[in-house]
Amino acid sequence: MTKMIWSRAAFKSRSVFHAASIILFATTYLLVVGISVHYDVAWTQPEANYWRNFVATHEISTLKDYAVNALNWPVFEQEPRLSRPLASFFEIIDSQFKIWFANQIFPHPSLSITWLLSLIFSPVLLFKGLRNYEIPKPYCWLGTAIYLATPGFLSLVAMSFRVSKPIATFFLVLIFFLISYYRKYTTQDGNHPKAQIFSVLVPATVFISLFFDETALFGIIFACFLLWHAQRNSRPLDFLRFFVYQSAIYGLVIALYFLTIAKLMPILASSAGFPVRETYELQTKFFHLISNSVQDYDAFFSIVENVWFNIVQVFGDLTGFTLSQNTVGSKSFAITILIVCVHAFIFISFFRKYKGVASLFGLLVLASIAAHTALVLLANSGVWGVYWYGVFIVLPWTLYLTWALSSIDKKGLSIGVVAITVSMSLFTFIRTNHAYKAFHYYPYDPGNLYKIFAGELDRFELYAGKRQLRLFDDTERFWTLDRKAKNGASVISLPAELTYLSILSRNYNPECKAFVQGEKIASVSFEDFYAEEGLYNTPNAPQREEPYDAFLGTWYSIDGRTAFIFRDSSGTLNAMNENGHCNELIKKDTSLVPRSWAAVATLSRDSSVLDWHNGAFWFRNCPDKCKRKPLGVSHQ
Repeated sequence: MTKMIWSRAAFKSRSVFHAASIILFATTYLLVVGISVHYDVAWTQPEANYWRNFVATHEISTLKDYAVNALNWPVFEQEPRLSRPLASFFEIIDSQFKIWFANQIFPHPSLSITWLLSLIFSPVLLFKGLRNYEIPKPYCWLGTAIYLATPGFLSLVAMSFRVSKPIATFFLVLIFFLISYYRKYTTQDGNHPKAQIFSVLVPATVFISLFFDETALFGIIFACFLLWHAQRNSRPLDFLRFFVYQSAIYGLVIALYFLTIAKLMPILASSAGFPVRETYELQTKFFHLISNSVQDYDAFFSIVENVWFNIVQVFGDLTGFTLSQNTVGSKSFAITILIVCVHAFIFISFFRKYKGVASLFGLLVLASIAAHTALVLLANSGVWGVYWYGVFIVLPWTLYLTWALSSIDKKGLSIGVVAITVSMSLFTFIRTNHAYKAFHYYPYDPGNLYKIFAGELDRFELYAGKRQLRLFDDTERFWTLDRKAKNGASVISLPAELTYLSILSRNYNPECKAFVQGEKIASVSFEDFYAEEGLYNTPNAPQREEPYDAFLGTWYSIDGRTAFIFRDSSGTLNAMNENGHCNELIKKDTSLVPRSWAAVATLSRDSSVLDWHNGAFWFRNCPDKCKRKPLGVSHQ
């Protein structure tokens, strides 16, 4: 009887734990999706507008067009970085998707085809992979929730930049998924035919992933660690043979990769019309870094120091330790000690129960942080969080914590740790994301973003002092004008972070900072006024003296093409000629003097004709023979 009562209590406890884990996962997933679609959080890197404008203004429709432009490193890389042509290929598709979605439905700053990989396929493959390792379902839900809530993962869906890292990160999850099946079948039978198939699929997947982003090189280390884990119970001699075999396979993968980008890719790029005549700066910097660290002890210990600071920074991002540092006074110390003690208890308990597995996953996390340090030493300042550049740390950390929690199997502790970690990660991410955006727009100064991670600037204070913007309303206002421009109406100035809209629009003229539809025009500009009050959503341009009105409005050239004279958001008078080019105007009596055009326009007494001194005429009413050809300024 007593055994039955204990059995029922245990079953009830497991059921409650399972339900709680599902609820926690579902809540996390909904919060992540909410963050992804929120217009005050999601944003577009300004650098991305360059290649997206290229895609918008060039006809790319055939497979040959895609293949040729995937090698267009001057546009997609701006330097001879030939290592990720597949990323450029999908970048074209993604940009076209963004333009199509914006014009058919509604624009969104970070919407991407990679959302399918990040928000749908990655969680499914991660959950299924954990189950293949016999991790109990509740811990699979908790592990997936941890993965989704990390600042690294969230940066892939909240910030729109290159598709390279989101796809490379998905490949890392896919590699884990494939290895989980390899391990499953080798456990059943070392010579199982499906095990042989997966043993080929894993290195092939790793090789393909390398052409999306260089961070996928970590996938080789990741795959080797997991494969060694799968063979950990083999006899020493069998394990040694397996180790040598895998080392040879992945050594070959690395050799083929570097041979391809060093020899084959320059030939392909040149044949596509994009010859390489210079060395990729980051490659040169990498060899200098290695050389200096070997020859100079100070340089070597500087790298070691950076590894330590990155461990602290990454641990802070992944556990909430970063947030605890922002807490005032003694609370900061207490929260920090509590977080450190809890995670120390988790690791020690995991290690005492499974020394080999705990050591393996601990080393994997440290290896990911070391790789992250090497990357940021080359690309940035040497100290960085998991946001974007450190995203490949997220999966090793997730696997470690999931295995650790499932091994010690303390249900209340597991729910509490995951719930607090998710909450603090989401809270910290919003602040980190805002700092990223602020340093890219208000003003553009990404070179100093490292100060956030180095502790020189407080991301929490920066967020607390941010200006409240109505970004969804502004997007809707812009898109309304794009659909229906009205002469002299809704002259507005918008936040600089909405500049991406001008790339997606079919009717916006970037040179003139105005919408043009047939015979109508409306002025819209994007301003950096984050830190101070300025023009913001001004319903109409500032009023000037009455004589200006005689010049304003629609004009027609002798062949019937449309031209405009209008005020921009600051009230400055501008002219757009029949070719879609603009110039600021200065009024002198009855004449208009452009700042850079070599012509002056004089208004007739009846205000019906503008006589340009280069022989051109603009008419207020189209001449009788005019066919009224509207000016087409669409830049797509």
